[in-house]
Amino acid sequence: MLVDRMKHDDRTDVRNFGEILLEMIKGRLVMSETQVEVQEDQLQMALTADEAARGSMVDPLIRQTCLDQSLKTLMEICVRCLCKDPADRSSIEDVLWNLQYAEQVQDAWLGGESRSNEGSPTDVSYGLMQREWH
Repeated sequence: MLVDRMKHDDRTDVRNFGEILLEMIKGRLVMSETQVEVQEDQLQMALTADEAARGSMVDPLIRQTCLDQSLKTLMEICVRCLCKDPADRSSIEDVLWNLQYAEQVQDAWLGGESRSNEGSPTDVSYGLMQREWH
């Protein structure tokens, strides 16, 4: 019984992380479940769109500093975290693995220089935290 509850709580945490990731990608707070659903649908469509369409729906800071493949991976992570059915959501281990993959792709694009050592926790997320949300 406790194990089932823990699994659900972990999947709830994954959903909450997906909402935070959505806010970071979009560059604005999500104020309702309806907004989450609408923006999740937009991300889902963007995954099959071209790079320009994907870039047009994300925060300009992310668009300027993030390789399209890394952005696409972040969008995929976000969509999987936001699945309505907790059983369909990624595990936190899968989320972490995919985030590390996105970071490796980004680092390779930057010439092997890890940006995560330059700021706290990364330059992009640090910059986003410093901005005023719109």
